[in-house]
Amino acid sequence: LELQFDKIIFTFPETALGPDDLEAAIPWNQHLLAAFFFEAGRLLMPMGRIYVTIKKGYPFDNWDILSRAASCPYIELLEILSLPCSGFPNYSPKCTGSEMAFTLEASQLYIYQLKANYNQQALGNTLRQDPGPSPRLE
Repeated sequence: LELQFDKIIFTFPETALGPDDLEAAIPWNQHLLAAFFFEAGRLLMPMGRIYVTIKKGYPFDNWDILSRAASCPYIELLEILSLPCSGFPNYSPKCTGSEMAFTLEASQLYIYQLKANYNQQALGNTLRQDPGPSPRLE
């Protein structure tokens, strides 16, 4: 399939290590974000956007979403917003691997867009063929 997307949304990304080992999961979540941004950036249509919601505080701040996204050559940060919690009255996210729910309070919405110099490649749907600097788990 040669699908492209004008919007890609990833709500509260987290690896499956679960809440029992938050410190050990930090590098895995950093890699998850870097790999997501790299692959998602290659699938955007011209002027496409990526939306990621993430909780603030420990351990989420240690995932360093800004650096992980910056490692993707195709996208740039458009804006960071406080997540409008009132827009999701029935949404109850849970930690991976548990039934432990968390609130949406103190969550942020990160919005990225395709860099202008990649719009032509996106128009021809050739970004997916660019091998680029694929992220590696450190």
